[in-house]
Amino acid sequence: MALTPHQLGDLTRRLNLDVGDRPNYPRYGRDGVRLLVAVQALRELLIPLEDACGTVLTYSDLLHTGRGWIVLYPTVRQWAAVAAAASEALASLLTLTARAAVLDLEAFRHRADTAWLRLLSARSPE
Repeated sequence: MALTPHQLGDLTRRLNLDVGDRPNYPRYGRDGVRLLVAVQALRELLIPLEDACGTVLTYSDLLHTGRGWIVLYPTVRQWAAVAAAASEALASLLTLTARAAVLDLEAFRHRADTAWLRLLSARSPE
């Protein structure tokens, strides 16, 4: 997901993240990177930006622990999100919802940690 400086500024504003002195030179901690990677993962599942940001803010604690799943499904006005802690709950939610999108929090956490490590290595002097 390549973002323009304006788009990045808008996204970080929605997530209440510190963007540093200039919007095109962001400064994030590990938690901020996790939130941004979560929005990116939801956008890849074709979730609208507003719904992706709302879901990430609502379930930020689960995103940090990396346990369970977040199931998103379309309603008349927006995408709704529900957290599932056990595979039985996940199966029940999926049978109730059509066109559901699922974010596996363990796989997501690995992806976010990889992004964080890449950022750290990019910042380190050679």
